[in-house]
Amino acid sequence: MYRIEYRLEAKPPTGSTGSGWYRPNSTAVINTPKEALVALFLKRTLSHYAGDCGEKCLDSSPLTVKTDSPKYMEAVYGLS
Repeated sequence: MYRIEYRLEAKPPTGSTGSGWYRPNSTAVINTPKEALVALFLKRTLSHYAGDCGEKCLDSSPLTVKTDSPKYMEAVYGLS
């Protein structure tokens, strides 16, 4: 027996959760660190998401997405 699942790929830094396979019309939750260490004493702060998240791309973590198709999202960070 086969069942349909959609791949949700989130490309945030290490320490995030949520990428994986989801049943159609389920809700995926992407948790991304609010800050990412770039170099010694240099941090970046989560600004927004880019990709297949529609209006929710402007939200910060956690991000909830309905899995009605394969999705790809990337966390966008700015200097803090």
